This record gives sequence, structure tokens and C-alpha cells, in this order.
Amino acid sequence: VTVEETAEINLPIDNWVQFISRESYGISGAKVGEVTLFDLVKTSLRYRPDYLIVGEVRGEEAFVLFQAVATGHGGLCTIHGESLDAAVKRLTSPPMNVSESYIPLMNVAINIERVVLPKRPAATSYGRRVTYVWEIRDYNDYIPVFEWSPSEDIFYSYIERSILIPRIARKLGLTIDNLLSELRIRAKILEWLKDNGIRSFREVAKYINEFYVDKEKLLKKLGIEIEEEREVAVSEVEEELPSPPVEIDSIPSVEAQPSKIERPVVRRFPYDIAEDVMNKMYKVLKILMGRKGVYTDTDIKTRLNMDDIEFKKIIEVMLKHNLISIEKKRKYSYIRIRKKGIKVYNTLSSHLGK
Repeated sequence: VTVEETAEINLPIDNWVQFISRESYGISGAKVGEVTLFDLVKTSLRYRPDYLIVGEVRGEEAFVLFQAVATGHGGLCTIHGESLDAAVKRLTSPPMNVSESYIPLMNVAINIERVVLPKRPAATSYGRRVTYVWEIRDYNDYIPVFEWSPSEDIFYSYIERSILIPRIARKLGLTIDNLLSELRIRAKILEWLKDNGIRSFREVAKYINEFYVDKEKLLKKLGIEIEEEREVAVSEVEEELPSPPVEIDSIPSVEAQPSKIERPVVRRFPYDIAEDVMNKMYKVLKILMGRKGVYTDTDIKTRLNMDDIEFKKIIEVMLKHNLISIEKKRKYSYIRIRKKGIKVYNTLSSHLGK
């Protein structure tokens, strides 16, 4: 169900119910027969919609929309605001009056702006870009998972911070790797459509329908290959981070312990650094894995009770091996774990008995 003041949304699907508000002008300000967005959003709930889309929320219809989301309906709307914080302030203030406790019902917020595009001729130097994509953890707790770079006109992904990916994977009975692989396939299809100039909503809808009917057939038609997802073996990680030979763990004698199955030989994780530094490096990775997001350098130092010199040495080693990245904003340095850091953490946990 879509609810709008002016008909703008056009969906090439069946079972679509479109509501349009109606203004009324009468004598002495009487508004006989007026149908507002608020009226339509309330009425739409009787249709038991899978998704309720409101073109733009400006008043009390926002409250009803959030009530619908709270009852299990899918919801989507637009709202004008300078930033996500400003938009949430509008939602929680009159006339919308959405309670702060309802804000976490939102899954994702997307910010679209008219921006100056770098390296463009003057006549085409302006355009629209999705500048941020946030996931909503709680009121005033928003996680940026995608960010547009105004100097490069590219997007940076922080998908490892996502709190929705594990939730969706659990709901669908998939592993996180399988879910991310599926997202990459869909991204490749959208990129193919963009590269081939397919912009008509009807054409795009046709390809999306083909994807759900027979995904493999569509991928073959578009020439898109599916990358195999697999666990990284210890030996592969060792090749990425070469080091001098190290001792091999001793193996318990089968004769001495006949009831136990002999374990394979496992090589200690190879680093050309002291073992105590490696252990502290593991502790840093463990902190980052616990948050599934970002910590400041000060926060990590405090948790591990390290001095500046020791902490700097560990961070330099981790940066050298591409396990983490650092982003400086104002007076803080934010440290986040990279994909390779997650693999290294899992390897250390499994093979060093951590």
C-alpha cells in the first residue's frame, strides 16, 4: 500500500493499492470531504499490507506509521532533515510525536543530498548522492555502514559493523558468509544494469523478477560468475604473513591415550614478532570483534592498560599486516577491524588455544 499527497510512485507489480490524499476548500474555512494522509495511513492498516509506503511524513501520520511497523508491517517513508539527528528530532517533536522508544523500530536510514561532484565540468558539477547509510541500534545510537567520499566520489563500506546482517542470516538459516555472498551477487546485477544503461523501472523490474524465478539462468545470461565462499586455511594465512620457521606443537601419543583421536599437526600462527606482542595483538582484535564495530584508540588502551609506546608498537604491526584501519575524526582516532583481521582473529582463537 502506498500513501501520497501527489501520485509519484509507480510500481510494476500486482496487488498494489494506491491511496492519494484529497484537499477540500469550503466556505468559511470548512473542509468538507477532505481526506488527509493521517486518514489514509489509518485506513491502510485494514488492508493488512506487507509494506506500507508513505511518500513523505510531515504530521501525525508518522505516529500511525510507526504503530504499523510495531505491529509487524513493513514500513517505508521519506522525511526532510539536515541530518539523521535532525530528522529524528522532527519525528519525536509535535506534530509527529513519535516516542523515542519507537525509533529503534527503524532498521535503516538513508541520507540523500545534492552535492558538488569532484572532477566534473562546471555544467555537471552538481548531482545527488546517497551520502550515508545508517543502521539504527537505539535512539541516538546510529551505526554508519556506508559512507560517500566527496573528494573521490566513491563509497566506503563498513559492513562488518552491521547488526542487521547477523540478524537476517539467523532468520533465514544462513551463515553470514552465504548471506554476504548473496548480497554481492545482487550488487553485481545492479552494476550490470547500470553499466548497460537500463534505467527504466519496468526494465529493472523485469530483471528482478527473472532473478527470483531462476537466479542461475539470469546470472548465466548476464555473464556473472558466482564466487565460491570458503574458509581460509591456516596455511593460506601463513603465506600472507611469512615468518621464520617456528616450533611445531607436540602431539600426544596415541598409545599413551588410546581413547583419544590423534590431532593433526598445527603450526603456531607465524609472526616475525615476539609472542607477547602477538598475544596483545590478539587482545586488541578480541575487543574489536566484541563490538562488531569501532573503538577509539584511547578506549582500547584503557581496557588493556597499555602505555602509549607499547600500544603504538602493536597498532603499527597490525596496520602493517592490514588487520585494522584507523580513521581520524577531530581529536579521536577510530580503530576498526578489517576482513583480514577477522580471519586472523579466528585463526588465533582456533590454533593458539585462546
